[in-house]
Amino acid sequence: MKKSAADIIQNLAVQLPDLLKTYSVPGVSIAVFTNETHHSCFAGRISSESDKNVDHTSLFHACSMSKLVTSLMVLKLVEQGRLELDTPVNQYLKNYSLNYHPELACSGLKADVTLANLLNHSAGLTDHCDGFGPLVEGDTAPDIDDILSGQTRYNPEKVVVSSEVGARFCYSDAGFCVIEKVLSDVTGLSFKALAKELIFDPLSLTLSCFDYSYVFNQVQIDNACDDVSNVAVGHDKTGKVIAQKRATYPYLASAGLWTTSHEFNQIMVALSQGLIGYGRLGISSTLLKRMINPEGPETWSGLGVFVQKDEKQTLIFSMGWGVGFQCKLVSDLTENKHIVVLTNSDPGCDQDNALTGKLIQLIKKEVSF
Repeated sequence: MKKSAADIIQNLAVQLPDLLKTYSVPGVSIAVFTNETHHSCFAGRISSESDKNVDHTSLFHACSMSKLVTSLMVLKLVEQGRLELDTPVNQYLKNYSLNYHPELACSGLKADVTLANLLNHSAGLTDHCDGFGPLVEGDTAPDIDDILSGQTRYNPEKVVVSSEVGARFCYSDAGFCVIEKVLSDVTGLSFKALAKELIFDPLSLTLSCFDYSYVFNQVQIDNACDDVSNVAVGHDKTGKVIAQKRATYPYLASAGLWTTSHEFNQIMVALSQGLIGYGRLGISSTLLKRMINPEGPETWSGLGVFVQKDEKQTLIFSMGWGVGFQCKLVSDLTENKHIVVLTNSDPGCDQDNALTGKLIQLIKKEVSF
């Protein structure tokens, strides 16, 4: 007899305590959508130093999965006619210009980087080897203009185009910093406020937010009235709480999302529904189809997502991994099936070799991805 999704999740819940112990992961939040039904599963604790259990309202750091939501924000503004994917971004930027490296400028190449290039990591940008790390304790988040201009320790050199635009894939946090500035320059809103207006409010996501992690840490220290007891704390591969409790990455568009597995899964369901012409995202199926149809130098790089397609199935992936946290999602857009796994652990290895990937594989097998 075939198991129902509810039975699968129930069986998984029984296994989770042992899996958490085996992998030294303090807590996990899992959401599955299949057969038009949401299912959730939680285990472990918000922090190894607390008795607070993970539940459906627990916020986890989504790390680089933030880029998927940022991409939807871009598409929403394109839908509204405020941006175009194929227009050079320099037409949108104020007080900053994205140009070729001086050594390449004399070659005659023109740095017509577009939002599409930035979203599929083909803009010719190379992240500085000492840049784009977490905030040093005691620092406050620098202005995005200063990051792009190379005025901070978080990116010690100005962001420039260092190879031919559109020629190759090069994963770039700097590219999403450029996007963050474009969105702010065009709308006049902070990235945090814009995400709420474009994505979170239309989908009635009351918990998710883009914010600097030190905000949660400071509230906890000051014992302020804001309750952050259900915001997960980061841990290292041994299960020990990291020094700053929650590492702050001062690049919201790239790595600033805090969310629950259920709310992120709701975003994926809305994306899947939008592909067939309905849903609450307010983005046309034409734009969403472009998002998942790679058009850059690689056949697996869409606009803010990674794609695996064949004649029968379209899967998209997004992964996040930072100090203290790791997460992953996989969505079968053909069948409207989605899995999101969030953990408050940096395992010191990639998702495929960590609990995050183990859980994804277990669930994929059971729900027939």
